[in-house]
Amino acid sequence: VTSKGLSCDSCEVLVRINKQSPDIAGGVHVGKSELDVGAGDQGIMFGYASDETENCMPLTHMMATQLGKRLTDVRKDGSLW
Repeated sequence: VTSKGLSCDSCEVLVRINKQSPDIAGGVHVGKSELDVGAGDQGIMFGYASDETENCMPLTHMMATQLGKRLTDVRKDGSLW
């Protein structure tokens, strides 16, 4: 989307994966089953707003977020199997 100022030729993607803090892990895993755990510290950052959606997030981000939520839902309710 070079017309929007974003190009694969000039874009920089930073991947920062670090070990989870023991404090966070202890807090989010207490009293939960193995299938119902979450890191509690995930995050995705975008450096711009977009007019593509009502919540000002890029359409691809919104769709990926909804897909991830749906996958979590069907995994937890067993309808995926």
